[in-house]
Amino acid sequence: MPVSDRVYSNIKKKWGHRTSWAVWADDEMLEGRPSTSNIEDTGLFDKRTNPAILELCNPNFILLGLNCSNKIKLDTFANFHSAKGGDYKLRYALKNSPLWGAYMTDFFKDHSELSGKKALAYYKKNPLKVQENVASLREEIRELEAQSPTIVCLGWGLYETNYIQKNFPELSVKHIPHYAGAPNDAQIYRLSVMKRVIDQLGFEPWNDSMENGWTLSRS
Repeated sequence: MPVSDRVYSNIKKKWGHRTSWAVWADDEMLEGRPSTSNIEDTGLFDKRTNPAILELCNPNFILLGLNCSNKIKLDTFANFHSAKGGDYKLRYALKNSPLWGAYMTDFFKDHSELSGKKALAYYKKNPLKVQENVASLREEIRELEAQSPTIVCLGWGLYETNYIQKNFPELSVKHIPHYAGAPNDAQIYRLSVMKRVIDQLGFEPWNDSMENGWTLSRS
Protein backbone atom coordinates (compact mmCIF):
# COMPACT_ATOMS: atom_id res chain seq x y z
CA MET A 1 0.00 0.00 0.00
CA PRO A 2 1.54 3.34 -1.02
CA VAL A 3 2.20 6.15 1.44
CA SER A 4 -0.12 9.15 1.55
CA ASP A 5 1.04 12.62 0.56
CA ARG A 6 0.45 13.90 4.09
CA VAL A 7 2.39 11.12 5.81
CA TYR A 8 5.25 11.36 3.31
CA SER A 9 5.58 15.11 3.83
CA ASN A 10 5.46 14.78 7.60
CA ILE A 11 8.12 12.06 7.68
CA LYS A 12 10.30 14.07 5.31
CA LYS A 13 10.09 17.18 7.46
CA LYS A 14 10.54 15.52 10.85
CA TRP A 15 12.78 12.53 10.19
CA GLY A 16 14.19 13.02 6.69
CA HIS A 17 17.71 13.92 7.85
CA ARG A 18 18.18 10.43 9.35
CA THR A 19 15.83 8.20 7.33
CA SER A 20 14.96 7.22 3.78
CA TRP A 21 13.00 4.79 1.64
CA ALA A 22 14.27 1.66 -0.10
CA VAL A 23 14.05 3.30 -3.50
CA TRP A 24 17.09 4.23 -5.53
CA ALA A 25 17.76 5.70 -8.95
CA ASP A 26 18.59 3.09 -11.57
CA ASP A 27 22.04 1.56 -11.54
CA GLU A 28 23.74 2.00 -14.90
CA MET A 29 25.46 -1.32 -14.18
CA LEU A 30 28.67 -0.44 -15.89
CA GLU A 31 30.28 -3.46 -17.54
CA GLY A 32 27.24 -5.51 -16.57
CA ARG A 33 27.98 -5.51 -12.84
CA PRO A 34 26.24 -3.74 -9.93
CA SER A 35 27.91 -0.41 -9.29
CA THR A 36 27.58 2.72 -7.19
CA SER A 37 26.30 4.72 -10.15
CA ASN A 38 23.41 7.04 -9.21
CA ILE A 39 23.34 5.61 -5.67
CA GLU A 40 23.52 9.11 -4.15
CA ASP A 41 20.78 10.54 -6.36
CA THR A 42 18.04 11.63 -3.96
CA GLY A 43 16.27 13.81 -6.51
CA LEU A 44 13.72 11.05 -7.03
CA PHE A 45 12.32 11.83 -3.54
CA ASP A 46 11.08 15.25 -4.69
CA LYS A 47 7.37 14.61 -5.16
CA ARG A 48 6.98 17.84 -7.13
CA THR A 49 9.12 16.53 -9.97
CA ASN A 50 8.50 12.85 -9.28
CA PRO A 51 4.93 12.41 -7.96
CA ALA A 52 5.20 8.67 -8.64
CA ILE A 53 7.42 8.37 -5.56
CA LEU A 54 4.32 8.15 -3.36
CA GLU A 55 3.27 4.98 -5.17
CA LEU A 56 6.69 3.42 -4.66
CA CYS A 57 7.08 4.06 -0.93
CA ASN A 58 5.63 1.29 1.23
CA PRO A 59 5.27 2.02 4.98
CA ASN A 60 4.11 -1.53 5.68
CA PHE A 61 7.73 -2.68 5.77
CA ILE A 62 10.39 -1.01 7.92
CA LEU A 63 14.06 -1.77 7.23
CA LEU A 64 15.80 -1.06 10.51
CA GLY A 65 19.55 -0.45 10.75
CA LEU A 66 21.51 -0.35 14.00
CA ASN A 67 22.85 3.20 14.04
CA CYS A 68 23.69 6.07 11.75
CA SER A 69 27.47 6.28 11.67
CA ASN A 70 27.54 9.74 10.12
CA LYS A 71 28.06 12.63 12.55
CA ILE A 72 26.75 15.30 10.23
CA LYS A 73 23.12 16.03 9.48
CA LEU A 74 22.37 14.24 6.22
CA ASP A 75 20.53 15.66 3.26
CA THR A 76 16.86 14.69 3.11
CA PHE A 77 16.42 10.94 2.63
CA ALA A 78 20.15 10.52 1.97
CA ASN A 79 20.64 7.81 4.58
CA PHE A 80 21.37 4.39 3.01
CA HIS A 81 22.19 6.21 -0.25
CA SER A 82 25.96 6.60 -0.03
CA ALA A 83 28.63 5.63 -2.53
CA LYS A 84 31.17 5.15 0.27
CA GLY A 85 29.68 2.02 1.80
CA GLY A 86 27.95 -1.04 0.46
CA ASP A 87 24.61 0.67 -0.13
CA TYR A 88 24.74 -0.28 -3.80
CA LYS A 89 24.60 -3.95 -2.79
CA LEU A 90 21.38 -3.32 -0.90
CA ARG A 91 19.89 -1.58 -3.94
CA TYR A 92 20.78 -4.54 -6.13
CA ALA A 93 19.47 -7.08 -3.60
CA LEU A 94 16.12 -5.37 -3.10
CA LYS A 95 15.34 -4.36 -6.67
CA ASN A 96 12.09 -6.11 -7.74
CA SER A 97 11.66 -7.53 -4.23
CA PRO A 98 8.71 -7.04 -1.85
CA LEU A 99 10.99 -4.87 0.31
CA TRP A 100 11.58 -2.32 -2.44
CA GLY A 101 10.02 0.93 -1.22
CA ALA A 102 10.20 0.02 2.48
CA TYR A 103 10.71 2.79 5.03
CA MET A 104 14.35 2.87 6.18
CA THR A 105 15.59 4.12 9.52
CA ASP A 106 18.11 3.39 12.28
CA PHE A 107 17.28 2.30 15.80
CA PHE A 108 20.03 4.45 17.35
CA LYS A 109 19.75 7.54 15.18
CA ASP A 110 22.33 9.94 16.54
CA HIS A 111 24.99 7.56 17.79
CA SER A 112 27.98 8.02 15.50
CA GLU A 113 29.98 4.79 15.61
CA LEU A 114 31.36 2.76 12.72
CA SER A 115 31.63 -0.39 14.82
CA GLY A 116 28.30 -2.06 15.47
CA LYS A 117 29.81 -4.07 18.31
CA LYS A 118 30.95 -0.93 20.08
CA ALA A 119 27.55 0.70 19.64
CA LEU A 120 25.80 -2.34 21.09
CA ALA A 121 28.25 -2.49 24.00
CA TYR A 122 27.50 1.15 24.83
CA TYR A 123 23.75 0.62 24.92
CA LYS A 124 24.07 -2.57 26.93
CA LYS A 125 25.57 -0.38 29.67
CA ASN A 126 22.98 2.38 29.16
CA PRO A 127 19.49 0.80 29.17
CA LEU A 128 17.78 4.18 29.64
CA LYS A 129 19.26 5.28 26.32
CA VAL A 130 17.76 2.18 24.73
CA GLN A 131 14.32 3.18 25.95
CA GLU A 132 14.76 6.67 24.56
CA ASN A 133 15.32 5.17 21.14
CA VAL A 134 12.43 2.76 21.59
CA ALA A 135 10.18 5.76 22.21
CA SER A 136 11.57 7.51 19.13
CA LEU A 137 10.98 4.48 16.91
CA ARG A 138 7.49 4.05 18.30
CA GLU A 139 6.74 7.64 17.34
CA GLU A 140 8.04 7.07 13.82
CA ILE A 141 5.89 3.97 13.40
CA ARG A 142 2.83 5.81 14.62
CA GLU A 143 3.44 8.63 12.17
CA LEU A 144 3.83 6.17 9.28
CA GLU A 145 0.17 5.25 9.89
CA ALA A 146 0.74 1.70 8.67
CA GLN A 147 -1.40 -1.15 9.97
CA SER A 148 0.93 -3.60 11.77
CA PRO A 149 4.06 -2.98 9.69
CA THR A 150 6.71 -5.69 9.54
CA ILE A 151 10.10 -4.68 10.94
CA VAL A 152 13.08 -6.17 9.13
CA CYS A 153 16.35 -5.69 11.00
CA LEU A 154 19.39 -5.09 8.84
CA GLY A 155 21.94 -7.45 10.31
CA TRP A 156 21.99 -10.02 13.06
CA GLY A 157 23.37 -7.76 15.81
CA LEU A 158 20.26 -5.67 16.43
CA TYR A 159 17.93 -8.63 16.00
CA GLU A 160 19.92 -10.69 18.50
CA THR A 161 19.62 -8.04 21.23
CA ASN A 162 15.86 -8.65 21.30
CA TYR A 163 15.32 -4.89 21.79
CA ILE A 164 12.78 -4.76 18.99
CA GLN A 165 10.96 -8.02 19.74
CA LYS A 166 10.66 -7.16 23.43
CA ASN A 167 9.43 -3.59 22.96
CA PHE A 168 7.22 -4.18 19.92
CA PRO A 169 5.57 -7.53 20.67
CA GLU A 170 2.56 -6.60 18.55
CA LEU A 171 4.68 -6.44 15.39
CA SER A 172 6.34 -9.08 13.28
CA VAL A 173 10.14 -8.72 13.49
CA LYS A 174 12.45 -10.41 10.97
CA HIS A 175 16.00 -9.87 9.77
CA ILE A 176 18.18 -9.96 6.67
CA PRO A 177 21.97 -9.81 6.37
CA HIS A 178 23.57 -6.38 6.55
CA TYR A 179 25.24 -5.22 3.37
CA ALA A 180 28.26 -3.77 5.24
CA GLY A 181 29.38 -7.19 6.41
CA ALA A 182 28.40 -8.97 3.21
CA PRO A 183 30.81 -10.46 0.67
CA ASN A 184 32.14 -8.18 -2.05
CA ASP A 185 30.12 -10.25 -4.52
CA ALA A 186 26.79 -8.41 -4.76
CA GLN A 187 25.14 -11.44 -6.33
CA ILE A 188 25.92 -13.60 -3.29
CA TYR A 189 24.49 -10.91 -1.04
CA ARG A 190 21.34 -10.66 -3.16
CA LEU A 191 20.78 -14.40 -2.92
CA SER A 192 21.33 -14.42 0.85
CA VAL A 193 18.77 -11.62 1.26
CA MET A 194 16.36 -13.46 -1.00
CA LYS A 195 16.65 -16.64 1.05
CA ARG A 196 15.85 -14.77 4.27
CA VAL A 197 12.84 -13.06 2.73
CA ILE A 198 11.53 -16.33 1.30
CA ASP A 199 12.03 -18.24 4.56
CA GLN A 200 10.71 -15.58 6.92
CA LEU A 201 8.11 -13.64 4.95
CA GLY A 202 6.69 -16.25 2.64
CA PHE A 203 7.50 -14.54 -0.64
CA GLU A 204 8.76 -16.34 -3.71
CA PRO A 205 12.02 -15.47 -5.52
CA TRP A 206 12.07 -12.23 -7.50
CA ASN A 207 13.84 -11.56 -10.74
CA ASP A 208 17.41 -10.38 -10.93
CA SER A 209 17.43 -6.80 -12.23
CA MET A 210 20.39 -7.67 -14.43
CA GLU A 211 18.69 -10.45 -16.29
CA ASN A 212 15.33 -11.95 -17.11
CA GLY A 213 14.23 -14.42 -14.47
CA TRP A 214 11.64 -15.19 -11.85
CA THR A 215 8.44 -13.31 -11.18
CA LEU A 216 7.43 -11.95 -7.81
CA SER A 217 4.40 -13.31 -6.02
CA ARG A 218 3.20 -14.18 -2.56
CA SER A 219 3.17 -17.87 -1.69
